Amino acid sequence: MRGRGRASRTRASATLLTAVLAVAACTSDAAAPADETMDAPQDASEEAPPKAAPSPTDPPPAATPPPPAPSTPAPTPPPPAEVVEVATWPVAHRSEAVGVAGFWWGPSAFAEVAQSLLVPEPLELTELRFGVQRTSHAKDWETAPEETLAFGHGVTWEGTVPEGRFRVTIWPLDGPGDAVIDMAGIAPITEQTMVADIPIAGYGGSQRAELRLPEPVQLEAGHYLVSLGIDGFGDPDVFNLYTWGRTHGSTDQAGFDRDQGPMPCDYPTSTTDYPHGRAYYRVFSIIARPTLLENATTEFREHRAKVLAGSLSDCAYPDAFLPGDLELALIGR
Repeated sequence: MRGRGRASRTRASATLLTAVLAVAACTSDAAAPADETMDAPQDASEEAPPKAAPSPTDPPPAATPPPPAPSTPAPTPPPPAEVVEVATWPVAHRSEAVGVAGFWWGPSAFAEVAQSLLVPEPLELTELRFGVQRTSHAKDWETAPEETLAFGHGVTWEGTVPEGRFRVTIWPLDGPGDAVIDMAGIAPITEQTMVADIPIAGYGGSQRAELRLPEPVQLEAGHYLVSLGIDGFGDPDVFNLYTWGRTHGSTDQAGFDRDQGPMPCDYPTSTTDYPHGRAYYRVFSIIARPTLLENATTEFREHRAKVLAGSLSDCAYPDAFLPGDLELALIGR
């Protein structure tokens, strides 16, 4: 009996051990898929929710800016056009006492003066320049006695005459010109008007008035007559300019009225002149105060300038008038 009891207990223990091992195996098999699921990467659909469709009211996405263009050097600007000056006399001539002179020019008399000159090569003319030594002025000069204009007027040696009203006319010539020339039948190349302030240089000064042409003028090489008319000034008391120039030779027109014949004394005179032209004044059909430019004729006569040599103070007639040339410069390119 004891033998069968031990055998039964042995079989029962074996059966219990088998059952425990079976349960453990089942438990191990069930846990394996769970571990594999945790180690495997999650699906993209489980990582983030799907994006919403864009709303019609949403602003459009910003455009990607284009890549910067390759840098190129800026083009080199052309050099400025060279300024060309064609002049009868350089400004430095004013310091040469012998021959220096002042030509009378203004609406009281000699309302238009002119200079013939040579342009050696083609020029696009843009500006005219001239110098003024002094001015004459008198109150109510248009009706003042003649003696006032001759001897009782005031003189200004510095400052500026405002708003001079000018007319510039240019004709072609076939040479320097005779003492009297008539431009009838010859069409001017240009006629322009302008307003400009006039600096007064005085003795030793280098200032020049500048008349800028409203329209440039093309001049070919050759001789020309350049005429400058004055219609009036911004200062109503000014009636005359003495424009710089040079004289030469001797005179047969001594005295203020130029009616005393040759000078009865010796005086220094320049022996050189500008060889390509001469100074003129324009003849007017009506001489009045003021002389109106509309009354100009086509005739020009040789202008005479008052000699400024100090030695003339020893002469019986200190007023001497000699032929010569205006100090005139043509500026262009």
